[in-house]
Amino acid sequence: MNCVVADRKPRSQAARSARIWMSRYVPAENILRRVAVGLVIAVLAAFSSVSSAPAAGGSSTFTANAASGAVGSLVSVKAVDGCPAPAGAAAWTTIVNFSQGSNAQVSFVDLSVAADGSWSGSIRVPTGATLGAAQLTATCFDPSHVSQTQVVYSPVAFTVVASSFSANVASGAVGSLVSVRSVDGCAAPAGAAAWTTIVNFSQGSNAQVNFVDLSVAADGSWSGSIRVPTGATSGAAQLTATCFDASHVSQTQVVYSPASFNVTTVVPSVTSVSSSANPSVAGRAVTFTTNVTTQTPGAAAPSGLVTFSITPTGGGSVGCVAGNVQPLAAGSASCTVAGGLLASGSPYSVHVSYSGDSADRASATTPDLVQRVVDPAYSQSLDHFSRTVGTNNFGNPERFWIDGDVVMHSFLTSGSFSAPSSLGGPPTGIRSLEVGNDLNYLDNAELYVVANDGQVWHDYATPGQGSGWSGWYPMGAPGPISGQVVVGRNYLDNQELYVLSNGQAFHSYSTPGQGTGWSRWSPLGAPSPGVAAGSDVHVSRNSFDNQELYLSAVDGQVWHSYSTPGVGSGWSAWAPLGGPPSPAGDMVVWRNWLSNQELFRIAGGTVWHDWATPGVGSGWAGWFPLSAPAGVTLTGWIGLDAAAPLGTLSVWVMDTAGRFWSTSLDPNDSWTVWSQVTPVP
Repeated sequence: MNCVVADRKPRSQAARSARIWMSRYVPAENILRRVAVGLVIAVLAAFSSVSSAPAAGGSSTFTANAASGAVGSLVSVKAVDGCPAPAGAAAWTTIVNFSQGSNAQVSFVDLSVAADGSWSGSIRVPTGATLGAAQLTATCFDPSHVSQTQVVYSPVAFTVVASSFSANVASGAVGSLVSVRSVDGCAAPAGAAAWTTIVNFSQGSNAQVNFVDLSVAADGSWSGSIRVPTGATSGAAQLTATCFDASHVSQTQVVYSPASFNVTTVVPSVTSVSSSANPSVAGRAVTFTTNVTTQTPGAAAPSGLVTFSITPTGGGSVGCVAGNVQPLAAGSASCTVAGGLLASGSPYSVHVSYSGDSADRASATTPDLVQRVVDPAYSQSLDHFSRTVGTNNFGNPERFWIDGDVVMHSFLTSGSFSAPSSLGGPPTGIRSLEVGNDLNYLDNAELYVVANDGQVWHDYATPGQGSGWSGWYPMGAPGPISGQVVVGRNYLDNQELYVLSNGQAFHSYSTPGQGTGWSRWSPLGAPSPGVAAGSDVHVSRNSFDNQELYLSAVDGQVWHSYSTPGVGSGWSAWAPLGGPPSPAGDMVVWRNWLSNQELFRIAGGTVWHDWATPGVGSGWAGWFPLSAPAGVTLTGWIGLDAAAPLGTLSVWVMDTAGRFWSTSLDPNDSWTVWSQVTPVP
């Protein structure tokens, strides 16, 4: 638009001349009519003479920092072309206005003009603005009206968009909390009372809804949380929000764009717990590992928090090094009692509760883990049982046991065992209670333990070389190991190691002359979806001379899987063998005088056993009790005496007073009366 600047003096002279001409030449009856027309012309001339001063090359312009915004948002504006005041004019002002068609709700702001004609500031999109096209206009003028000139700027197009808010999650289960907050503020109009935002959960025609009122801060922001209602169903839903004057003094409101939400189904979870050593030795570190599994096949591992509760007999509680409340990582968490547990508190109850997450329901261990603790003297005696007796390169029995953080050994020579001597141990210390051992492919003894760093370490005999032993070397681990490492021999007659980690069995086998000499740790799976393994795995050879694994699971049953060389994965699926009728403790497996496998397990204060019956019925006899010595309660430790006379099988068990008892099975398939014994090195 062109700008024409004119002063008032010529305009006044023209009017005076018009009056003289009319008084001389116009008839009286026309004078009034002519005066009226003249005044209209004068007024129109006066208004038409006030227009914007042109910028170089065209109309004056200004800019906005955004071409769109939500109700309540601030838009920064500034002059591109300045607004110089005419000589002698007072300080000038620019008025910036928000307008939207016939919408009566407008907003404006007065901005000061600097001496060089520049101006800048901000204007808020008014509360009553509607979605769609709008514009910003600006006019620079003398607010004192001493000068009648002004500069009208070209309008700036603007679009009002929906206000938005955000939720911290896009999905959740019934009962879960969703945090919400404004992205675009909700500024109350001038003079309005305090405003409120109502956030609503809705789901199609579902009558079960939920809402929450949230206070709006002075700057227009708001935040809070809303719970997914009990009656919500799995599937699509939405969160809506409206900001308004709760006192209804102002009738305007801000409606936010809905936020999509998906209601997920919460499925049951299963929580299990295992021990790094059960029984553990008093004063030695013990780690409890929990695994939480989902009941949805293929779903992600549960997340959230678990709480470990370790309660000794007689009451009280035991704390973990890093705290008893731990976050799950890939469905697992651990609790370490660095200073170990006291034998006086044995047995301990270890309970783990899981808080649940958006997809998995809260759960807890059922039954709880029974953790037993022995003092070092009992531990050393226990380590003289069959699970720590092997054969050396001379074909003589050799005993191995753990004393503190070193492995001790004693071998048969000239009809008696040698004095105990140390073989050292891993530099990080030993976590195992037992030494895994077997002859390697060179027919030399090889030892395996789980160290405090969580890895398997080994040491092997080197007859005629140096000290006669290699020294300790790490073999890695598939994850946090629960319990002991056990050794078997596969169909290639090579050693194979088995451990439990995260509720599954893993194995690694010797590969003489290839790479490191050992395969990588590989999974053998868990007993069943949702049924995790317990604290230990056991291995023996079945009637087909193939390896067979046994483990106690969190469901109280014994499960087994056997090697199937050349068939499928090389292993059978896990299958249950049942178990004693009461919560069970330690278990061992051995080949009886018929060369069939026989399982022994402590339960209900006595010993129970089950044995293989190849070709008969289910292939297993079922669980039967061996009773217990009169007036004696047998606890959770059981061993088999490998040094017993040929053709016999001796079972050794500890009672609650720390005494050892034994019974034997002879070739006539009868068990002897229990007798108290004292194992010696």
